[in-house]
Parts: sequence; structure tokens; C-alpha cells
Amino acid sequence: MNSKKHTVSDEYGNFVLDYKLGDTIEFRHDHWQTKLVFGDKLTDSIFLKKRPIVLDEIVITRNRHNKEIDDLKEIEKEKNRKTDHFFLRTF
Repeated sequence: MNSKKHTVSDEYGNFVLDYKLGDTIEFRHDHWQTKLVFGDKLTDSIFLKKRPIVLDEIVITRNRHNKEIDDLKEIEKEKNRKTDHFFLRTF
């Protein structure tokens, strides 16, 4: 971060970067959490954590051409009849 140099890894994640022991190195990639490492703490492998995806709202609708949801409802009804229990699942 001090020298403002950057590099890009190859398809296997390998990279080459010149740095000094006092430098702070920033590792970042889209959809992954950024990680800062001090030059004197740099190891052979750096692992980034996946950045969580937060959705405000999801709307699920049934595809009228897909009978799987209706089939699941029938399976639940049959299971309820066999066990003498009442269970209603909404889809």
C-alpha cells in the first residue's frame, strides 16, 4: 500500500510482488473480503473469505409449466393420510 504497486495473479493464484518488510500488502478480489498483511508476516499462502451476499427481499413465484410443486403437495397429502397426522405446508 505504501509503494502503490500492484500485481495480478495467474489462473492458479500465483503472483510476484516486490515489497519491503515495513510494507502493508492488500489482497482483494471481487466477491471476496479484502485482507491486509504486513510484509514481515507474509506467508506462502493467503486465503480470502467469501464476502456474504445480503438480499433485501426475495419473491418466489411458481412456474405454471412446472408441476414439481403440485407433486410435492400431493406427496404431503398422501403422507398425512398414512400417518393420521395433519400437516399443511404452504408453497
